[in-house]
Amino acid sequence: CREGHTGELPVKTPKKARRVEERTVYLITRGDRVALRRRAEKGLLAGLWEYPNTLEGEAPPLALEGVEFAGAFRHIFTHIEWDMKGYFADVTGENDDLFWADAAAFDAAAIPTAFKKFAALVRARLQ
Repeated sequence: CREGHTGELPVKTPKKARRVEERTVYLITRGDRVALRRRAEKGLLAGLWEYPNTLEGEAPPLALEGVEFAGAFRHIFTHIEWDMKGYFADVTGENDDLFWADAAAFDAAAIPTAFKKFAALVRARLQ
């Protein structure tokens, strides 16, 4: 700086790299209903509804059959990037953590924008 204040000026810290998470999203149907689960009350997207999902490589939340690729989407948060692969599946097992939403409940559920990219695909299945 011309006036010799270089050591006194604030310095912008470099931005931290965004963490990338590979997620598998399960669009599980049973008849005319789709499986949703509520996210934890603390943390990212607290208390909202989501499709069951796991980090890439983890086992699905319950026994599935008829698994079919539905599509891939990316959602970018400020500090995390989710690369999501969605799969339609039918359920053969039970899981008490799941809520089976009919079309009306599905439309009324508070589903985060990250998962809404799959909503048109699910809605078509619920018709």
